[in-house]
Amino acid sequence: MALAAEFADKPAASALHALKRTLVAAGVVKGRVGFDDARVIPWMQDVGLDGLTGVDAADTFKEVRMVKSANEIVLLKDVSQRCESALDAAIASLHVGQAIADVEVEYRRSIGAMGGDTRWLIINQDGLNSGRIERDKVIKIDSVGDYKGYVGDIGRSIVVGNPSDETAGRNEANAKALSTAYAAIRPGMPFEEVSRIVMDVMQQEGYNGFAAAHNVGIDHTDQPNSLANPTRRPEPLKFSAGTVFTIDVPYLEIGYGSSHVEDMMVCTDKGAVPLSSGDVNLRVRKA
Repeated sequence: MALAAEFADKPAASALHALKRTLVAAGVVKGRVGFDDARVIPWMQDVGLDGLTGVDAADTFKEVRMVKSANEIVLLKDVSQRCESALDAAIASLHVGQAIADVEVEYRRSIGAMGGDTRWLIINQDGLNSGRIERDKVIKIDSVGDYKGYVGDIGRSIVVGNPSDETAGRNEANAKALSTAYAAIRPGMPFEEVSRIVMDVMQQEGYNGFAAAHNVGIDHTDQPNSLANPTRRPEPLKFSAGTVFTIDVPYLEIGYGSSHVEDMMVCTDKGAVPLSSGDVNLRVRKA
């Protein structure tokens, strides 16, 4: 009631008009202003701020968000552990003949019971996100959950039955490659260096490989990504103390299937520190 009384004489016809009123109160009625949603620029002009010019500043906001506060890191550790617990529950439900679509239902149920939500869950067998779980085939699960507006991103590889030598070997190589990359990460290191390290280790182990580091936070990829015009970023993305990230190591090959391992990490002055368990062992379920 007190809040309602405080704002009783300050209604706005819409969020757009409320933003206009705020800009006017701040004295920002003309000039060049950055917005994280470029659509707002003509909308502001349409409601009377004709002297306002704008620029797309989405990447500016994301660049600021690359370094998380201490409170954010605590929250991101919490969400990563909730997501991993929900993923473990989904993995524990796997059985031969199970509809692949039902695995996401189990993940959603588990993370919902912990107060979270699901942004998406990708489960592939033979590269397909449909069908039913088959014996002895490698399965990829990449889960992205949400808690209090922050994202957790965890990936695992699973076999229901008996893994082939190639499946077991590839997962071991993935784990070794990730461990090598984590040990090398320091503030100032370019993201792209992670890809080189992982692919080098994978090749040494006799496998093809792919890896991509990305920030995690409010968004699944919480970093500047001017894909439409890469020249807007002349310098490569680099790790900083406080950067929360994952390293995606997905693999897809016709005749083999889909595998994946991924954990939440934070870059510190002394290197990469896990926020989730970091347990990327191949999960084997009884058939």
